[in-house]
Amino acid sequence: MSWADQVDAFESLEQLRHPGRVLHIHEKLSSPSRKRSLSEKMRRHEERLAKAKQLRDNLILAKTEKLKDLFKKIEEVRQDKEVLLLKKRDLFTRKMKHAEEKRRQYLQVIVNKAHDEENKAKEIAFINGLEAQNKLHDIMQQHQSHESRLADMAEERTRRQEEKAAKEVAALERRKALEAERQARMAELCEKRRQRCERIDRQQAERREELLEQAREKARDREERLSALQQAQQAKETELVKKIQQKQEESARRHEENIEQIRQRALESSIMKYSRGCDEAPKLVRYETKKLCTLCNSLITSEVYLLSHLRGRRHQEALRLLHQTVDVVVVASEDSETYNLKHIIDAPHYIDDPQVTRDKERHKALKRRCRKIRSRMSNRGKHHNNTHTHIRDSTTNNNNNTHTPTPLIRDSPNKVRISRALHQVGKSVANQGTGPWPSADVAALDRPLLELIRLLDRKDVVGDQMDGSDSHDSTANQREGSDARDSRANQRDGTDRRDNRTNQNNNNRNNQNNNKNNKTKNNNNNNQNNNRTHQEGNQEGHRNDQNLFNAQNGFTKLDSVLRAIVRQQDSARPCDIPAKTLGYCGRVMLAACRGNVHNCRQVLYSNLIGSIVDYLMQRFNDIVDESARVECCSGNTAVGGAGGDNLPSDCAAAALFEVMGEVMEVLCESDLNLPADPNIIDKERADETWIRLQDVVSYCVCIGLVDKVWWYLGLIQGPIQDSNTGVVQLVLAAMRFATALAKPLAARTPADDPTQLVATLHVTDACGVVSLMYGMLLHQGGRSAMPHTPPPPSLTHTTHAITAAATIFLHNLATLDLVMFQSVLGGEGISLEFRHIASYLLWYCSHWSADDILHNIIPLVGFFTINNKENQVVVQSGEVPSVLQQLCNLPWQYFSEPRLTAILFPTLLACCLYNNDNLAILQHEMSFQVLDEFLQSSQAADKPLVRLLRLHGKRLHQGEEEKEKEEK
Repeated sequence: MSWADQVDAFESLEQLRHPGRVLHIHEKLSSPSRKRSLSEKMRRHEERLAKAKQLRDNLILAKTEKLKDLFKKIEEVRQDKEVLLLKKRDLFTRKMKHAEEKRRQYLQVIVNKAHDEENKAKEIAFINGLEAQNKLHDIMQQHQSHESRLADMAEERTRRQEEKAAKEVAALERRKALEAERQARMAELCEKRRQRCERIDRQQAERREELLEQAREKARDREERLSALQQAQQAKETELVKKIQQKQEESARRHEENIEQIRQRALESSIMKYSRGCDEAPKLVRYETKKLCTLCNSLITSEVYLLSHLRGRRHQEALRLLHQTVDVVVVASEDSETYNLKHIIDAPHYIDDPQVTRDKERHKALKRRCRKIRSRMSNRGKHHNNTHTHIRDSTTNNNNNTHTPTPLIRDSPNKVRISRALHQVGKSVANQGTGPWPSADVAALDRPLLELIRLLDRKDVVGDQMDGSDSHDSTANQREGSDARDSRANQRDGTDRRDNRTNQNNNNRNNQNNNKNNKTKNNNNNNQNNNRTHQEGNQEGHRNDQNLFNAQNGFTKLDSVLRAIVRQQDSARPCDIPAKTLGYCGRVMLAACRGNVHNCRQVLYSNLIGSIVDYLMQRFNDIVDESARVECCSGNTAVGGAGGDNLPSDCAAAALFEVMGEVMEVLCESDLNLPADPNIIDKERADETWIRLQDVVSYCVCIGLVDKVWWYLGLIQGPIQDSNTGVVQLVLAAMRFATALAKPLAARTPADDPTQLVATLHVTDACGVVSLMYGMLLHQGGRSAMPHTPPPPSLTHTTHAITAAATIFLHNLATLDLVMFQSVLGGEGISLEFRHIASYLLWYCSHWSADDILHNIIPLVGFFTINNKENQVVVQSGEVPSVLQQLCNLPWQYFSEPRLTAILFPTLLACCLYNNDNLAILQHEMSFQVLDEFLQSSQAADKPLVRLLRLHGKRLHQGEEEKEKEEK
């Protein structure tokens, strides 16, 4: 839309909304001529009542006729059933008589048959007796004949044995004679065979010598021919290899020259495009060879930093000085292109990146502090463990003496299962030595860990119960409202009727409805109480399970698993447990700490969190090695490529990051947020928790864990697929961990930053979160906001979640240290990325529903620009619509609803106050009077941005007063 069209549209809108139009319409609609008189209303009301009474009478008559017909049909059916019953009874009687007759005949037949069978049995017994006597007589005769035959056989056997013995003696004599003859023949044959073998061996040896001599002659000839052939072949191969190598070197040289020319042309094209004022979002691709601006002596690592540097104040001032036109505000585009092409070159190899040098010096200084902090944390953890063990033993002895179990173990519903699972975990860890764990031992450790996860991780069940109770309450409220409306309608009907009989019926009906209402309300109240009691019981049982886990030394046993890995990392055979099993350990710790202040305090005070940090550092060192291997194999400068699909992930690291985030968030909410007048115990506990949290944050910074998180997030230069759940979980957990590190410092706000977290976040550019968001949202480059075009594609679930987590992290950084936040996001390159991110998200949220992201990015723009003129220039720069214009063009609800104006108006004030250019843009889009009224209202009193604006205004006013005093 051109400027003239915008002016015409604005004038037409002003004509449509002239003052007093709404008041005129209201007076017209509420004029007395549009109202009816009381008598007319009463007459119409009585007519409606009479018509309703007539309709009810007709309905009663129709129902009476239907009931009469129904009773008549019922009587006919009853008579038919009685007749049918009598017929069935007669038929049953006849069948019974016939069956009795058949039964009697059958019994008579059985009796006759039994009498015949008895006679037959007697005859058979007589016949069997005769047969037995005959058999006995035959057996006796056979026995006598057998005895006589046996005696004859014995005599014959004796005679034969005697004859056999005589024959054997004669045969033995004959065998001896034959054996002597055979031995003589064998000796003669052996002598002849020996002589023949000696003769054959002598002949074979002579023949073998002849063959060997011939073979040696042939081998010498073959070796001579082969050596000649090999020398010729080797010469040919050497010549061919030289030619191939020369061709390859020439091809590689030409390829490198072509690639270098393409890169140089791409760089020149980018320089020319950005010098002409193009404001498209550049791609987040790092240069393989860093570029150097010889005018400013600054290194450029990517196109983002190239565009930001070319638009930066430092480079523009250098161009003006070089052009010898200091009075000119802007150098001509042709001259700037020429100078930029001339002075932006490839960085020489001997130039070191100053950031790398600063990082090395910073790491050296932090490494000296790391040992002291680690020793202090270890000593405090040992002291707490000894004190805690002594207190638990004394409590156990008292319980044994009084024979009363502790309420914690008594009230826990899963005491036996948790104790058994923890015993199995301790047994599995105690039985292992060095080296990789066998698969059977890993499975034996996984089973109790999964059992503990099922017992302790109940957040989904509790959430379902809460949702069910809410829906039940809403249904009950709707039912109550409908019953109340019915009762009010019945009461109005009863007051308008004059007939006594009708009044009595209405009163009875009202009483019945009131009784129903009372019963419904009582039932609803009972259901709500039951649901609330059931929910509280589940939460209490879950809390008791968590406390029992702590009382049974569950954290100590899980700590032993992590210590075994960290302690043996430098040994010859380090302990190797699968990441899946360690992920189960992290999930158990997270479930035991979720929402439980005592368990979170135990993790912090017992220094279990120190073991977690050590393991995370070791695991990230391994991830660095894995990434280096992938980089060497793939040949890419970034392991993740365009996105993070090739990044290594670790479910255990993600779970342990979640544990640290949960512990620090819970303790910040419970211990550090003290009331206005805390007691001595709460104050001492808060001081102790603050000291330990400060040590944890310092240790994470000194050991380099924050730098590892920055390094890991910096590898992601594009969107992550939803299927790559490992990388997504690790990124979200790392962001939650970084957010949790800033919370203790934001709660206490120390003046000198003893943890060095703020300095580390400043050096690491807020852990690279802005570049991560830029790579995921604008990895293709192009315009970040394109009005009058199709809407942007919907963000994936992964991109949406990471963007929301990143905006929350940046919001916490702004709350922690506003100067550091503005310095990081206002730096060269980061400011450009943040501007395009804010522009894209505002454009995206105007087409898609993403209130969580929108309500985070709006305050971030406010924190970015408040009391900072350079950053205020950023939000109004770029092509139309700029970030400031998009904020002014948000839906009308953000300018009318108090809940949404409290989000938008402080940001608009932060962008425009003390900046005339931004204020002019704002007044062109909307009236500044609305913001002024909001600034003076009580709604803005508790807004952080408004407080900062008022504080800055007071400082400016005091400075002006001091100047006036000095002048006087």
